[in-house]
Amino acid sequence: MPDASLRFAIRPAGAQSAIDPRAILENWRQLGIALHPQGAKDGPILAGATASDAFLLSHAELESAVLADPDIKLGRCDREQVAAGKVGSRALALLVFLSRSGLKPTVGELRCGSTKRTAKGVVTTFPPPGTIYLTAINGVPVAGHQGAGTITDITIRTLLTLRHKFAPKRIVSLMRYPGALSTVAASDYSAYIKIELAKPASAKTSKNVGAKTANAANASATRALVANPILNTLEWQRLMTQLSTLQTPKLSTKPSGSAIRDKSSTSGNGGSATRTLP
Repeated sequence: MPDASLRFAIRPAGAQSAIDPRAILENWRQLGIALHPQGAKDGPILAGATASDAFLLSHAELESAVLADPDIKLGRCDREQVAAGKVGSRALALLVFLSRSGLKPTVGELRCGSTKRTAKGVVTTFPPPGTIYLTAINGVPVAGHQGAGTITDITIRTLLTLRHKFAPKRIVSLMRYPGALSTVAASDYSAYIKIELAKPASAKTSKNVGAKTANAANASATRALVANPILNTLEWQRLMTQLSTLQTPKLSTKPSGSAIRDKSSTSGNGGSATRTLP
């Protein structure tokens, strides 16, 4: 009898070739360790848990997760910025997502700037808010490791699996992926993966947009009622179908325990009446 074998691979939507599944499997292992630390009692299995759950954590939880994760490498200055609450939730969540995916990120620049000596003196440049520069993944430098099948390729493909709401606005490296408009190839990014995050909508803007949408919907519904005061046959059928799904309420014919006998009024046969309090 020939030896049995199993081949396991992952191919993202739109990709022509499979990628190394070890990062995905490592994600589950790391998440299992995080949720079930050594010595803790056995809990429920990880039913449907994924690395993308990092985007559901609060800002305080993300700060704690980033600072406590030995697989997220930050410089001293950037760690201080995280501890001070000066790094946005989306950037923190992205780092946690990568770590839980088995892709241990080394951050070159997050909030703190880089200093260079020029002819005019020492100049410090700061990255724009919501921008992350990764210099290494799993201890492997990005420099010299770009192209199909490299750790940089796996990292970018993992980022491309994020849903639109959490997906980076731009991912800059030496590579561009057909069909992925967020990926940009630039020759001066041989040593970095630059990740630009979309700016979250402000609460005021969201409130105004929501109010305008609700008002427009109400106005549209009012115009529809005025223009069509009589239901057509199809609308009647839909209404009756919806009504048929409603449960018939059960009404008691006997006084409830909250009923109080009303001595001031009598029924038609001369008996006393009762009334039930609401």
